[in-house]
Amino acid sequence: MTTQIQNYLATLPQPLFDAPVGSQLDSFAKYQPKPTRKSCISVVGEEKKGKTHFSLTAPGPIVYFNFDAGLARVQPEGKFPNLDMRVGEIPPLTKEGHHDHVADGALKVWEWLKVQHVKALDSARTVIYDSFTEVWELVRLARFGKLQSVQWFHFGPVNREFHDFIREYAKHNANLILIHKVMAEKDDAGSKTGGYERKGFTHIGFDVDDYFSVDRDADGSFYVKVIESGHNAEITGKIFKEPSNTFTDIALAMFPSSTPLDWL
Repeated sequence: MTTQIQNYLATLPQPLFDAPVGSQLDSFAKYQPKPTRKSCISVVGEEKKGKTHFSLTAPGPIVYFNFDAGLARVQPEGKFPNLDMRVGEIPPLTKEGHHDHVADGALKVWEWLKVQHVKALDSARTVIYDSFTEVWELVRLARFGKLQSVQWFHFGPVNREFHDFIREYAKHNANLILIHKVMAEKDDAGSKTGGYERKGFTHIGFDVDDYFSVDRDADGSFYVKVIESGHNAEITGKIFKEPSNTFTDIALAMFPSSTPLDWL
C-alpha cells in the first residue's frame, strides 16, 4: 500500500474500519437459492388462434377469470376431461353514463378482483386472466370513469397500482397467465404494417417473466412462439408446434433442470 493511500485512509472516519466485517454482514439475510417452478406469462394472438387452449394445458388446479368468451369457444369439457378448474365470473360492469357513475361501479368490481386475485394465487397452481386487456380497462374505469381523453400525467398512481397487482404473483407459488388481445401494428406514419401488437398495459413487459404468441401455420396446425423468455433466453424465437405446444413442453424448455413431475 502506497504512502499516499495510507494517508488518505487515515482521514476517513475510523469506526468504518474498526467494526468487524462479520457483524455488518449479519444484518443482511444470506442468499439461499430456491428452485423456481412457476412463470408469469403474457400470451398474445388473434382471435381463435389458441390462446385459451394453450393456457388450459397449464397445471391445475386452475382459477380462470372469465372476462371474455374464450372459454365457451374452447369447450374445455370435451378437450380436457380431467381439467381441475374453478371459474371466477366477473360481476356486471357498466361502461356507459356519467364518468362518476361508471367509476363507482368499476371500483367495486376492481376491489373485488384484487381480493380474488390474492386468493387465487394463494390456492391454485395456475391463475389465468382471459383477457388481461379487460383488466387494464377495468382499473382505468375505476380510477377515471372513462378510457379516453385522460391526460398522461394522471397515469402515475394507476400504473403503480397495476404493477403491484401483477407483482403480487411473486409472493406465491402459482403460475400466472395473462392473455392479451392484439391490435393492428402501425408504422410512424400511422399506416398498418400487416402485423399486430399487444393491446393493453404498455409496461407489462417489466412485470412478466415470459412472452409468447400463438398462431396457426399454413396447414392449420396450432403453434406457440417464444417471443421473450426471462427464464431461458436460449429458447427466444423457438416455435413449439402441436402436439408439443403445451405449457409443460415449453416449461421443460424454460427450466431445463425440471422434470414433467414439476408441472403436474
